Amino acid sequence: WGHRDDGSWGVLDANSATDADLWLAWALAEAGRRWNEPAYHDLSRTLGARILRDSVAEVPRLGPVLLPAPGGFRDADGGVRLNPAYLPLQVLRGLAAAHPDQRERWLALIETSITVLQRSAPRGLVPDWVHVDRDGRFAFEGAADAGGGYDAIRVYLWLGLLDEADPARRTLLRRFRPMAHLVRRH
Repeated sequence: WGHRDDGSWGVLDANSATDADLWLAWALAEAGRRWNEPAYHDLSRTLGARILRDSVAEVPRLGPVLLPAPGGFRDADGGVRLNPAYLPLQVLRGLAAAHPDQRERWLALIETSITVLQRSAPRGLVPDWVHVDRDGRFAFEGAADAGGGYDAIRVYLWLGLLDEADPARRTLLRRFRPMAHLVRRH
């Protein structure tokens, strides 16, 4: 929603933000579980199915990746534009646990999300955006060494909130150690 070029106010982008959809689906699953309310669980499952259908792209040599929104992030040749901050592993794992019928797809998405997080930060600093071509090669938008901005900072937040027992935690903490060093120094 915002101010259009013609001076009117209205919808500027009809896309939903996939990360918001993920958090909402997970919150509904948790509400359904905690309050024993099947309607919340059903809404979570429906939203999860929609995310998996509309906001996931299959990239050859990489696998399924979570797009920032259903529209506008796929290239005609099979590449995609991704935002690493849209990959909260705890939420993806929560959805995999909450919906056994979707579990396999969520688990595949978790595996490629871990790969995206690692490969998008070759020096341990996350960019806001990364392009992945149809062959699974990563190209950074802006300086990857700059560590990103508003979007990227959420990757470190999600990692800080990741369960200590999560199998990816140790690997990701090692990958993002350079950011921890920067924070300590500055």
